[in-house]
Amino acid sequence: MRIRWTEGAVGNLDQVEEYIAHDNPTVAVATVNKIIDSARILADYPTIGKRGRERGTRELVIAGLPYIVIYAVQREELVILRVLHTSMKYP
Repeated sequence: MRIRWTEGAVGNLDQVEEYIAHDNPTVAVATVNKIIDSARILADYPTIGKRGRERGTRELVIAGLPYIVIYAVQREELVILRVLHTSMKYP
């Protein structure tokens, strides 16, 4: 299944990297890479994430990191909607 990142999700990744980079640029890049790599698994296993809090979504908790990837499974693609820190209120 093809994965498409929305502008909002890409913006979330940019914010994660920018925030962490203030303290440690190397860790910032590694964190974003781990989120992206974890999301790639969804192409083969789209239902691996739990049912989302919003109807029609699913949530993938990133192992070892305080981040959640929120996504929707559509007919021919999987759409990454947001990347959120677990401390953020959602929805």
